[in-house]
Amino acid sequence: MPSRRTHFKSRHGCVQCKAQRVKCDESRPTCSRCQRRGKICQYNIGLAATSPEYGGSPPSQHQISIPSTSRKFDAFISFPTQSTLSSEHASPQSELPSQELELMHHYATSTYITLSNGTAQHNVWQHIVPQEALQHAFLMHGILAVSALHLAHLRPSYSQYYTDVSMHHYTSAVEQFRPILEEITPTNAAAVFIFSSLLACVSFAIPQELPETAAVSFTPLDILQKMIDIFTLERGVQTVLEASWTWVKDGSIKPLMVHIPTEPENDLRGDEEQALKSLESRIRNENKSEDLKIEALNSLRLLRAIHPFHALPIERMNFIMAWPVLVSSKFFTAICERQPFAIAILGYYGAVLHELMNVWWVGDKGLRLVMACTDLLGPRWDESMRWAKCRVGLCGNPTSRTDGKI
Repeated sequence: MPSRRTHFKSRHGCVQCKAQRVKCDESRPTCSRCQRRGKICQYNIGLAATSPEYGGSPPSQHQISIPSTSRKFDAFISFPTQSTLSSEHASPQSELPSQELELMHHYATSTYITLSNGTAQHNVWQHIVPQEALQHAFLMHGILAVSALHLAHLRPSYSQYYTDVSMHHYTSAVEQFRPILEEITPTNAAAVFIFSSLLACVSFAIPQELPETAAVSFTPLDILQKMIDIFTLERGVQTVLEASWTWVKDGSIKPLMVHIPTEPENDLRGDEEQALKSLESRIRNENKSEDLKIEALNSLRLLRAIHPFHALPIERMNFIMAWPVLVSSKFFTAICERQPFAIAILGYYGAVLHELMNVWWVGDKGLRLVMACTDLLGPRWDESMRWAKCRVGLCGNPTSRTDGKI
């Protein structure tokens, strides 16, 4: 009697495939079947990875590795912290979905408030967004990633754990979001719009929450490049938002649409108005390139228009975050090339960005940006940069240098 063929039964398939009693190809972080079906893919790791919130200990950092996020969105955007993410990050999973429940609970009771301006937006972020996420797995992963980053900020003792959790969900979100970009439809347009907006939040939050950067001192060029990466992401996001605008402008997420002025309504307060006029005068008198002169003056006009002095309290965040998206491609290129006038104007924007220092995912980036731009410009620009430095509290320390984390 012929012997039976040896059969090896894997017990390492994902929870979803096990529940359906189908074979799982065990691809990480999302198996092929869950990817096709748009489901959230979850693996058991042999012991429950209970979260610190419920008395457990964070899982080991080397149980499951997260694929590097260094891959770029095809012809779209690249994530700004590629160098800071490594395959050594854990992929914290739980035997039961208690981790995801914790993250969603935190999002629905706390994080959503930090993303919104006013009551109308509160309703969208707290109720409409989770409803959309139930239909689109990439958005669900995006929500959980932002919630985990918020917890990393609120619970420094467990920052590594929650950052690893966030990186797992972020990686899954990006992998599932990339193919969606090729076919934005009325059905997925709202989810695409929302997720694209969350990307800006994540891009700002991650550099300051990654624990391995805590002891690292960044040079002015490092800080400038990190901010350029973030702005590049935001500008790429704007491309997506424009593609989905027609389908979402009158839909359930309409309260998220905020009109951003591109022309200043009136002058600013005394010292700010004087500082901007002084910089404008220097641009007109010293800039040899007529094209760059026009672009620089236009960017300053935009900075006047989005200044929080013109905005209602509920509009401040939207106004301030809009400037890097609204400036022209030529001016953004001048920033990337470190043209002095572009860097000076960027430093002024840093002073305005500092208005959001109490927003957890922005933090002290405005301060760091002012310090980096001042250092890069050197003593010749000290007088022109004085207002920006005073605005972020550096007037009494004219020799300050960028010596901390962004």
